[in-house]
Amino acid sequence: MIFLLIAFLFPLNSYYCIRQINIYNRCPFPVWPGIVGPGNPAGGGFRLDNEQDRKISVEDSWQGIIWGRTFCDSRMRCATGNCGNREQCNGTLGRFPFTIAEFSLDESNDKDVYSVSLINGYNIPILIEPFGGKDCQRAGGCISDINEVCPERMRITNGRRRENGNVVGADPLVMLFDLIANVVVEHSRRQIRASEATWLKHSRMRVQQPSPSNSMMLHHRSLVKMMQSIWFSFVDDFYLE
Repeated sequence: MIFLLIAFLFPLNSYYCIRQINIYNRCPFPVWPGIVGPGNPAGGGFRLDNEQDRKISVEDSWQGIIWGRTFCDSRMRCATGNCGNREQCNGTLGRFPFTIAEFSLDESNDKDVYSVSLINGYNIPILIEPFGGKDCQRAGGCISDINEVCPERMRITNGRRRENGNVVGADPLVMLFDLIANVVVEHSRRQIRASEATWLKHSRMRVQQPSPSNSMMLHHRSLVKMMQSIWFSFVDDFYLE
């Protein structure tokens, strides 16, 4: 299996309320996890070879993200997730494309919120596995490398030209453009169908044409959710049961 496993534990110490997050590399190549969040755990990054793992400690109410940087050279120039040509990101977010593991621990009513997001594109599968809690579920995870079946127009390669080099990730801008186009087309179709239905019902009434500006008025969070929904539907066959 190819993925970056991120396992986090519920509070180990009731007085200090410290959490441990274990990052385990199941990819057949080195991965440099990047970390951004309060306390700057592990300086914001380190290297993990295949089958290596490392634990970081965070506060019980930690809110942050973890991602994987791939195909980095000796000068820490990474093909994906690069955070400034250095091993420790020190609070600097990486450059897309990269898969994100998001954490908002103890957010409300003593509940943890965590997810795997593709808002910044995709580079490697990430699986989040909680331990020690009640009725918790894992998030993300793939049984195959999606880069191998990524549509050509979304591909980002480690070569100078798109047709050269290996595919290392999926371009989030192309994903977003396709999403907006699909949403606008579908919204317009619904508007037209609604107008036709209204015209048939009230044949003597004049129905106003749908406004293109209304089609583009989409809330940011809704757009993000729809983008992830479309992308996840594409890779649905690759997800763990």
